[in-house]
This record gives sequence, structure tokens and C-alpha cells, in this order.
Amino acid sequence: MADPLTLLESLKPDFKSTVYGAIGLLASLIWSAIRARRVSVAWTAVFQAIRPVGAAPVSSKVSVLVNDQPALNLHSCQITVVNESSRDIENIDLLFTFYAPFSIVEGTGGLADSGKALLLSDGFQKTVAGVLATPEATRTTTPQYEYVVRNREFHLAALNRGETASFMFWVNSPAATDNPIVVVTTEKVGVKMISRPAKFRPLNVTAVKVALLIGVPIALLWACGVSLTGLPPLTMSFVAMLGGLLSGAFGFGIAALIRWVRRVI
Repeated sequence: MADPLTLLESLKPDFKSTVYGAIGLLASLIWSAIRARRVSVAWTAVFQAIRPVGAAPVSSKVSVLVNDQPALNLHSCQITVVNESSRDIENIDLLFTFYAPFSIVEGTGGLADSGKALLLSDGFQKTVAGVLATPEATRTTTPQYEYVVRNREFHLAALNRGETASFMFWVNSPAATDNPIVVVTTEKVGVKMISRPAKFRPLNVTAVKVALLIGVPIALLWACGVSLTGLPPLTMSFVAMLGGLLSGAFGFGIAALIRWVRRVI
């Protein structure tokens, strides 16, 4: 029978591996904090062509006029803007630019959780006023006119973390074969606009917090458990550090398992 003292000595934790595991956990938390400080705003654009004339013999013919002229290439454009960061954004102007030859027929916007419509920015309204003040005979030849017909800039007093803003545009092109392209930009310091595919899931900040609350204790227990395995010091340190770096993954997995059990029960 093994000596109890010898057995206890063999189970003595290797504090070096625990320290390495803690370093990995700390690096993961620091990286999460750095990402949280970045203000990332994602936008997604979905176009839908409006076909005035059906191709089938039984299709009805619908005439669509834009400024009293037939619209041969009219599109609706739904743009969704999401604050994916963990920080609120105040006083941000969003500029929507449609590439030539498309021009904007109409554009509106609003916050998903509010029925209040968003207004155009003060700078854009001043540009529009300047264009309207230009004599009508030369108005369409000015650079300001070209800017106004292809751009809209909306002002948001606030776009809170996880909040969504929706914008709807009608754009038209004189050529029936053109495809519309839009870009969303901002001059707000510290804000990065990111284009996303049509189907995306924005970062759930609440889920990240829950994952860390669960994952951090699991990562610490992992590091202590690895120190009892008797692995070579280098291997032990690497495994312990890997557990610290994967603390968030542990948390997400356990949180998903808890949600699944609740649904089953």
C-alpha cells in the first residue's frame, strides 16, 4: 500500500503551471478589454429590384415614374446599422453614398426601438440649401448637386451598445442593367464602420459577460487540475495557458448547455 505522505506529495500542485495558466487567462481578459474599447458599427445593405414590366405573357405592365420620367431600374435598399461594441456612441453622423449612375429618389431612417424618424445632419441640410439657392438653369452642373443626389447624411443623437438603426432608400438609374452599390461612412473619431453580409448575428455583449463569469472559474480550476497531472513542465505550462485562453469558449459552451437543459425541462 502506498505511503499516504508519498501520495499526498505526488498530488502537490505545480504552482509554475498555475502561474502560466493565470497568465493565459490574463492575456485573454486583456484582449477582451481591448476589443471592448473599439467601437465597431456594422452595416448591412439589402437591395430589391422593382421590375415595372413583367417578362411573362400574362404579367401586368406597371408604369413607375420618377420626376415624370419612366423608371427603368428602380431599387429599394434596406440598410441596417448595428452598434456591435460594448460602448454607447453619442452624436454620430452616418453618410450613405450610392455610386453613379444611381441617384436617390427618397431616403428615411429611424432607430429600431423608437418610432421617431432620424433627421438629416446640419451639414447636409446646409449643402441642400446651397443647391436650392443656385439658379435652376445651372443647378444640375454643380458639384454640390451631384453630391446631394447620391448622398444622404443622417444625425443620430445616440446609438447605444447593441442598438439597431434602420434606413430605407429608393434609388434609380437610367440604365436598366446597372447594379446599385452603397457605402456607409462616418467621420466620428474612434468609430469603425464594418460591412457585413446580409445575414449576420451581431455580438451579444450580455452573452459574452455570462460566458466570462462561467469561464473564468473553470479556467482557474483547469490550471490547478493540469498541475496535478504530472506532465512535463513545458507541456503542463502550455496546456494550462491554453485553458486560460479558452476561458470564454468554456463559458459559451456551458451557457449553451444550460439553455438547452432549460428548454428540455
